[in-house]
Amino acid sequence: MRRAARCCLAWAAIAAGGSLRGAPRRRLGSRRESYAVLLYGHHGHTAGAMVLGAVLRRADPGRARTALVANISDAARASLGGGGLWDLVESDSFRRYGVDTEATDYASVWPGRKLDLWALPYDTVVYMDLDIMLLESATLRAHLDGLFRSPLAAPGGGGPGSVVALKSRGDCLNSGTMVLRPHAATFEALEATLNDAGRWKASCPGHDQKVLNAVFDGRWAPLERWNYVKVTEHSCGRIPETPDALHFFADSAPWTLECRACAAAGKLCSRRRHVDASHEGISDCMLPRMRNAQRAWWAECAALDGCGAGVVRAPGAVC
Repeated sequence: MRRAARCCLAWAAIAAGGSLRGAPRRRLGSRRESYAVLLYGHHGHTAGAMVLGAVLRRADPGRARTALVANISDAARASLGGGGLWDLVESDSFRRYGVDTEATDYASVWPGRKLDLWALPYDTVVYMDLDIMLLESATLRAHLDGLFRSPLAAPGGGGPGSVVALKSRGDCLNSGTMVLRPHAATFEALEATLNDAGRWKASCPGHDQKVLNAVFDGRWAPLERWNYVKVTEHSCGRIPETPDALHFFADSAPWTLECRACAAAGKLCSRRRHVDASHEGISDCMLPRMRNAQRAWWAECAALDGCGAGVVRAPGAVC
């Protein structure tokens, strides 16, 4: 049976009341809503998921938190699920496609890795990358509520707003934070495009973004009412004084033993450095916010049983 046919049968089972393995159906009032993350393999992402889940549990305890997982250790499962941080759901597409979950180089990351977000049994899903640090403030809960109130097109519809997401270079959808409606038709369109590289949008670089931008071309809306900043933001005037969320890039993700030592010394950490000892790609006005976010991340991790065991070594990381 062709992959597309298998995916449709899987979605038919969900629509009939089943679910991806492990997926619960929790409601907030009459709406089924969930935060979602994705982690696979053994790359330190467990610690990132634990910290993000802990902050969400405090800030918004009434909404579901769903972690799509593939090939993670029993210890990681216990840390994520045992403490009630996340409901664990097996990402079936990783198994069907025989994905190498240990691939680390940029070109080898599977472009369909977020496919199963559109098969989750919820009306609305807010997806966040694991290298996002939520910074608790008086406005965080209201802004999280605002994400779920983002104007989305009807499920399966083809109009603008089928996905609400961050905007990156040009007119490209950035999948680091997305608000989406799971739906069989969208799942099918994503899988069909995934299997036809000629349809990918090459002008939108990123692990999965060539596929996502091809499917949602003209059908997505930029994310608003989200006080968010990336550490690579260079315009000081666009950096909020008190952001709700700071998005590390891979080389500044804090879940390394080397960065723990930097944070303990009150210094920021990254794995990019100029010969003049400045941190490459990070503006001077961002440096204190990045340092504070990394210190906050480590404070969260230190308070969570098993979080420290999920960090990894990163040769080359410097303070």
